Amino acid sequence: MGGRALLEIMSACVLALALASTLHAAGEPTIDSIAVAPSTSVSEETQVTVTVKTTPAHPNDVLGYVLWGKNGTFSEWAPLYATSAVEYFPPPLVTGPGKVRALSEWNEWKDADGILTFSADAPPGKYELGCGVTVMTGPNEKAHSRSSFHLTITPITASTQVETTAKIEDPRFGFDIVVGKDAIPSELHAAREFRRFFARASGVALPVVTETTRPGMHIFIGPSEALQGSSVGFTVDDMGPEDLRIVVHDSNIAIAGGRPRGTLYGVYTFLEDYLGVRFLTHDHTHVPPLAAWPVEGPIDRTYHPPLEFRESSYREMSASPAFAARLRCNTIPRHAKFGGITGRRLINHSFASQIPTKTYGKEHAEYYALVDGKRLGTVPNDMDWRYTQPCLANPSVLRIVTDSVLAQIKADPKLSNVSVSQNDNHSYCRCPKCAAIDEREGTPMGSLLTFVNTVADEVAKSYPDVKVGTLAYAYSRKPPKTIKPRPNVQIQLCALEAGVTKPIADPQSQRNAAFRECLEAWGRICDDICIWYYNVNFYDYHLPNPNLRVLGPNVRFFVANGVRGILMQAAYTSIGTEFSDLRNYVTSMLLWNPELSGEQLIDEFLDLHYGKAAPPIRRFIDLTHDTVEAKGLDTPFGGKWEQFGIDDSIVKAGLEAFDEALGLTDDEILRARVEKASICAYRMAIEDAYTWDDKKGPLPPDIAAATRPYVRRLFELCDKYGVTNMTEGLTIDKRQDPNRPFPGYRRILRERFGLEEGEPF
Repeated sequence: MGGRALLEIMSACVLALALASTLHAAGEPTIDSIAVAPSTSVSEETQVTVTVKTTPAHPNDVLGYVLWGKNGTFSEWAPLYATSAVEYFPPPLVTGPGKVRALSEWNEWKDADGILTFSADAPPGKYELGCGVTVMTGPNEKAHSRSSFHLTITPITASTQVETTAKIEDPRFGFDIVVGKDAIPSELHAAREFRRFFARASGVALPVVTETTRPGMHIFIGPSEALQGSSVGFTVDDMGPEDLRIVVHDSNIAIAGGRPRGTLYGVYTFLEDYLGVRFLTHDHTHVPPLAAWPVEGPIDRTYHPPLEFRESSYREMSASPAFAARLRCNTIPRHAKFGGITGRRLINHSFASQIPTKTYGKEHAEYYALVDGKRLGTVPNDMDWRYTQPCLANPSVLRIVTDSVLAQIKADPKLSNVSVSQNDNHSYCRCPKCAAIDEREGTPMGSLLTFVNTVADEVAKSYPDVKVGTLAYAYSRKPPKTIKPRPNVQIQLCALEAGVTKPIADPQSQRNAAFRECLEAWGRICDDICIWYYNVNFYDYHLPNPNLRVLGPNVRFFVANGVRGILMQAAYTSIGTEFSDLRNYVTSMLLWNPELSGEQLIDEFLDLHYGKAAPPIRRFIDLTHDTVEAKGLDTPFGGKWEQFGIDDSIVKAGLEAFDEALGLTDDEILRARVEKASICAYRMAIEDAYTWDDKKGPLPPDIAAATRPYVRRLFELCDKYGVTNMTEGLTIDKRQDPNRPFPGYRRILRERFGLEEGEPF
C-alpha cells in the first residue's frame, strides 16, 4: 500500500478541531476551524493534511497560511512553513519567494487554498502544532491569527506495512537493524529510512535494536560497539564526512560512514544499488517489490564522493529538505537528522552587505567605485549589489570589509569559509590606483584578488582554518598575470559566458574555449576551485533548454580538472519549470556520481515517472536535442527560442507529443505528471503573443486568436501545479516588492489581449 492509498483509507478519520482565534480585534482574521486528516494520530511516514478555514478581515485578502511546530526540540514556537511572503519571519528562515524553510522534523510541503500537506517524517512522540493566517488590514499593515492543535506520531509497525505481492519465505527476512547507543541524529534517521523503504519493498517492518544477542542476521547501520564485534566490523574514525562503506559477509550487512552524513548516504546508496529504489521526485519514490533477498556477499565497497559541494538548485529541492538529502544534495537539508550541510558555503556576492552605501555612501563617496568620473556612493533603493562596487585601493574600505569578515567568523565559529566578493554588476572601480593594478595584471581580477589576499592574510592570523572565497565572474573571470591566490583563498569560477548546448571540452565550441582556458589557468595557481554553472534557460524558465546531453560530460570534465564543488544554478524561484523534475534527478545523480550515464538516467526517470506515457515525451526531448546538434548551435545559458532551434515545427511536435502522452494513460497520478511536464509546450505555443512588442500597437487579431487557447491552458496548468515564475525574477502574478514591482505576466497578457477584468482567456 503506497502513501496515497494509506491516506485515502485513513482520510475517513478526519478530526475537526474547532478552535477559537487568538485574536479578536476588529479588522483581524479569525481561524474558524482546523481539520486534520487522516487523524491526529499517525505513523512515521503518513501524509498529513491540515485544512484551515478562516474568516479574513476583508474578503479575498488572505495573504497566507502558516504552520508552526513545537516539541522537545524547541523552547519556543518555530515557524515551519508559509504559503506566502510573511515578512515577520527573520532570515535565514525565508528561502525563495514567500517560502519558509522546513525546520526540524517536517518535510515535503504543499499548499493550496488553506490546505497544508506534509509528511510526518518524524520520530515518535507528541507534537504541538500551530496554524496561522495572515491578512492585509491596511496599505502597509498585517494582522495575524494563530491556533494550535496536537499531533501524535507512532512508530511504523506491522499494521502500517505496505502491501506486497512477494511471498516472504526466505528466513533472512528475519534480520534486525542495529544502531549504536550513541548514534547521532542522521544515523538514527538512516535506520528509519532503511526500515521504511525495506518495509515498502517487502512488507516486513524490521525491528530496530541497539544490542545483539546472536552472531548473525543483522543490518548494522552506523558505527557501534555491536558492529565492531561482528563479522563485518570496521571503524569510521578516519573516514571523511560523507565517505561510506558497505560490507556484506556471512549473514551480516554493515552500512556506515563518516560523520555526519556518511551513514545516511550509505543507506541511500544501498537502497538504490541493491533494492532498486529510485528517489525520483519529492512525492515519487520508486520502490520495486522485493520477493527474494536482495544482496549476496561477500561485498566490501567504499565510496568517497569526488565533489565536496553539490547543489542542484531547483525549487523542488529547496522545498523538500528530505528529498534533497535522499539525492545527496549537501547544501540544503540543514537539520541534524539529514546530516546538516557541507561546511563549505557557496561563494557569493558580498560587498553590498560588508560595506553598504546606506551606511557610508553619504559621508564617504570615495569608498566606492569611480566610473565615468563619478563615485557611485549613492544607488537607487539601496540596491548596492546591482549598481556599485567598492574602491579596492582605499585603505578604509579594506579595514571595514576585513572587520566585517572577522565579525562574521566570530559570530559563527562553524564557518569554514567566507565570501569577499564583487557585487552583481560591471561597475568596478576605474580610479588610477585600481586601474594601474588591473592594467598590469591584464584583468580587473588584479585589484580584486589583491584586496582578497590582504583580507585572507588577516583572517589567517586569527582563524587559520577558515578560507576566504571570491567569485571569478564576468569582468573578474580571467586570472591575473602575476598575482596568485593565497593558500587560504578559494575561487568560485562562474560559467557565465560558456555555452550550454555543447560540452565544455568540445573543441568546436568557441564559447566554451575561453571558459575552458580560464579554468585551466586558475587550476595552475589555485588548488581550491568551485564551479558556478547555469542549468536553466534564464531568458525563460519554460522554454526547452536542450542541454541534458552535456551535463554528464561537463561534470566529469570539472572533476577531472580538480574542481571541488559545483553549484548547478537552476530554476530556484519556482517549481514546475521546463522538465524540472527530470533535470533535477539527472543533475543530482551526476553530482553524486559523475561516472553515471546521463542518457541512462534520463531513460530511467522517464520510464519510472511517466510509465506508458514516456515514449512520446522522450521523442520530444530527443527532437529538441537533435535539432540543436544538427544546426551546430552554440548557445549561452539565457537564449531566445531561435537560439535553441525552436520553430513552429518544434512547437507542433511538442503539443502533439504531450497530447499523445496524455492519451496513453488513464491513471490520475500519471496524467498529473504529464500535465505538469507539458507546461513547456504551451509556453512555446504562445511565443508570438508572449514576446509581442507593445510599441508596435495592439496584438494582431490573428495572433490573438491562435494563441489565446494556449495562454488559457498555460495559466490553468501553472495554477494547478503551483508554478509562480516565468523567469528568475518575473512572476506570473503581481509581485509585492517595493524595489522591483512587477504586475505579473498574467496581467500583461490580459491587457495585451484586450480582456476586461475577470474575463477569462
